[in-house]
Amino acid sequence: MLQKPHPIKNPRPFRGSIKEDGILHSPSSHFVFLPEMLLQLLSRFYFFVFDRLICYHLLKIYSAQFKIRFMNLGYVNDNDGAVNNAIRENGVEESEAPHIGLYEKTLSLHPQYPSLNDCRLLEVGCGQGGGIDWINRSHPSLTSVTGMDRVAIRDSIVTGDAHDLPFKPSSFDIVINIESSHLYRNPQLFFDECSRVLSKGGHLCWTDLRFDGDEKQVLNQAEKAGFKLVSIEEITDSVIRGMEKVAQRYDQILLTAPWYIKLFGDTFRKTYCAPGTEAYVKREKRYWTAMKILPPAIILLLLPIASLGLQCMKRMSALGQTVGGETETCKKGASCFYGSAELSPLVTVEMSSCSRMRCKVIGKNKCGDTTIKGVKVHACCCDSSDFCKLPAKEKRLKEKMESTLSKIKELWKITTGSR
Repeated sequence: MLQKPHPIKNPRPFRGSIKEDGILHSPSSHFVFLPEMLLQLLSRFYFFVFDRLICYHLLKIYSAQFKIRFMNLGYVNDNDGAVNNAIRENGVEESEAPHIGLYEKTLSLHPQYPSLNDCRLLEVGCGQGGGIDWINRSHPSLTSVTGMDRVAIRDSIVTGDAHDLPFKPSSFDIVINIESSHLYRNPQLFFDECSRVLSKGGHLCWTDLRFDGDEKQVLNQAEKAGFKLVSIEEITDSVIRGMEKVAQRYDQILLTAPWYIKLFGDTFRKTYCAPGTEAYVKREKRYWTAMKILPPAIILLLLPIASLGLQCMKRMSALGQTVGGETETCKKGASCFYGSAELSPLVTVEMSSCSRMRCKVIGKNKCGDTTIKGVKVHACCCDSSDFCKLPAKEKRLKEKMESTLSKIKELWKITTGSR
């Protein structure tokens, strides 16, 4: 949990080998590019479209029929007395207990839990609204409970964007965000907005999944927004037990669902990480819950931080929508990778990130184009985020300017005797 004083992970590295009969060759250099990048682009594009154009709309239509009020993976821990007591005292259906458990676990990090007297609470990314219904019921001492989501399925939910919350400054004392921020285009903007709408001394109760080690980036983003970390806890094992119970119910729902929902059965199962899916088997991500506080007084602490690594843009874009957009520091030996696939004359998917393996295959500061199964593919590996996208003429101009600047610096050293 954090207190107020404010996907897309890197694609899996290319694991193929360099062969003389590689799919893509550059006429100016031996450039080889295999289609794994294209497959990843298509996969991400599919889930991008599924999430925004299919999943939410089907849930809006069928959530009442199938009694789907929650969208999180769940939390089950027999040794968590506070959470289990809250569930037992308020009486809930067994099928909803894992979902509610994740809400209670997140709120339990708040220093006033379980009373939360006279606090105004906002849930960002409330989904079907089951969470705000539960919080209203189990924590009556709250002054108000507000739910906001990008797609509001009922009138009591506010329609809004996590990057631009439609509320006035200092409108809430608690912001809760569960299993949602990993989908945001720019998490930093989300934390900034949470800081803005929270009162001084307010708390952000946050729970989500990240690749192992990436939780540090989340904490850094929250700190930049003005938050101070109060507590953080890894709850991966409890979430896995929760999603196993949740998956049993959802698998049964899929068996009785209309045929056009069954068409997306595998995709839905991947969404809730059912046993047998890649996410469940590989378990590459960890699950964290944290409470952060916005201190009553604003304190500016400036720390000199030296960034020695190459900075690259990490994002994916399609149909005018962009996921990511923040910069990342590349590890040793990596370069900025940029790839695009023209799926149709009107649809182009773009992806950029740090990459060591892909750029080892492509070569540093080299680009190439090819057609893979009718899809036009362009890929570059460069020493800067901008270099990849510059036309050849502009690249030469940039190189000339950099060369001139280098000569001027050298002349200055000679003139001043600082050499």
